[in-house]
Amino acid sequence: MDDDLLESLRYRGESAELDYKAERYKLAKASDVEKSELLKDVLAMANATRTGTAWILMGFKECSPKPAEVVGLAADGTIDDSRLQEFSNAKVDPTLLFHYE
Repeated sequence: MDDDLLESLRYRGESAELDYKAERYKLAKASDVEKSELLKDVLAMANATRTGTAWILMGFKECSPKPAEVVGLAADGTIDDSRLQEFSNAKVDPTLLFHYE
């Protein structure tokens, strides 16, 4: 995601296409139930009626009508996209198409 897209998303309110999360989902060293919180949100967006790409922005807090506040994320707790894809593929059929960065 480039900086211009990220900045434009900050000015949009939460919707079926956009969700802000002030904290990172528990993924590293997490149980399947904890990891499923992210999967639940991804599935909700995948099943929503929308015309474009959907986004979950972590490290942001909605401040409507102002742009979303950047609260940041701690460096610990990061996870590789491939591990999330593997987890999702084991839980959901058909395969979900999403990207985590």
